Amino acid sequence: MLFVNILAEVHNLTMAEYNDLTEPTFIKLYAPWCGHCKHLAPKFEELSTTLTNVKVVQVDCTDESVKQICGKLGVRGYPALKLFYNNQFIDYEGEREVGAMKHWVEAMFLPLMQISTVSELKQRAASNHASTFFFAQTAHPEKYEEHLLALKGQIIIGYEQSSVERFIAVREGIEITYTGGMNPVELNRFVQTHLIPIFTMLTPSNFGRTIRTGAPAIILFGKDAEVQPELKKLQEMAQQFKYAAQFGFLASDEKSKPFIEQNKQDPERNAVFAMKQTHGGQFDIAYKYLDEGTFEELVEFVFNKEPEFKLAGGDNTKVIVAVSISVTLIVITLVLFCCCRKSKDASHHEEKTVGEEQGEEGEQGEEEKVEEEAPKEDEKKDKTD
Repeated sequence: MLFVNILAEVHNLTMAEYNDLTEPTFIKLYAPWCGHCKHLAPKFEELSTTLTNVKVVQVDCTDESVKQICGKLGVRGYPALKLFYNNQFIDYEGEREVGAMKHWVEAMFLPLMQISTVSELKQRAASNHASTFFFAQTAHPEKYEEHLLALKGQIIIGYEQSSVERFIAVREGIEITYTGGMNPVELNRFVQTHLIPIFTMLTPSNFGRTIRTGAPAIILFGKDAEVQPELKKLQEMAQQFKYAAQFGFLASDEKSKPFIEQNKQDPERNAVFAMKQTHGGQFDIAYKYLDEGTFEELVEFVFNKEPEFKLAGGDNTKVIVAVSISVTLIVITLVLFCCCRKSKDASHHEEKTVGEEQGEEGEQGEEEKVEEEAPKEDEKKDKTD
């Protein structure tokens, strides 16, 4: 017997329906020419048949009758996924798989902060293969619920009632105490910084998250078989420089090469590069090929030459980095200061970055360059137009 899976056609949102949105709605904003959009289409159709408490719709950003929606929502890369919930639009930046999207949407309707113990959270993290969980002692869990709303479905977190305010991240078994203020900018920066492993094998689904933690990201790029010695050294550095930077390996393949090319580098040459997000949501990048010096010299370069990078070691913390070069007795000592600055224009979730505009394989690895950059708009729904 032949079984045919008939997928429901996703409803096309109209301008009038957008202006009258009140119920939770998951929106795909796309362009017909976008290859990643075509790849996502059947998965999004399947998702529309599995979600029961949320409307699932789409917007063709090239359609003149609804193009204004994409401008209002600040769409700069296709496809973009946003959930309308509690009268605001929340970006979805996870994996573009049905299960992951469904889990995230459903998690948005559950309380983020639930009473728990560190032991229980540790077990949950282990069962979900998560490198980090978060724990609060607080008399005001609703503040965390409000400030970390955009991270629902992405983090493992719990709390216990206490008159003493304390918030920690337990990252790869190490406890890190939050020392910032109770505001969304500082709190989200802390969570994003410690959410991922210290060293990451980069994939299309986690690249964006790695480079947007607020700390510099130093990345080895190359053919797996050719860079094993450098990969081992970088993993050792990641353990030595814990929390000073993010570290990762990006394998050279058909998905990563376009990103390298778009940054005007040779995708056929193994390299090490560092990326640091600036206040405007842009990126500074420093790049060196592995055949241009010793690996340690290249690491030093990408942190300290054009552009300048500062290691993010914590709130006003001096970070002393000692790199021992193998075979020689040379020790490079770098004394760097972390300057934790507040961004005046930051919100619950940042605007998409220039790297994503260029079509990089970002966190979800599913965005292509928009031909014309859409005007930036407030993420909250504007019903006045």
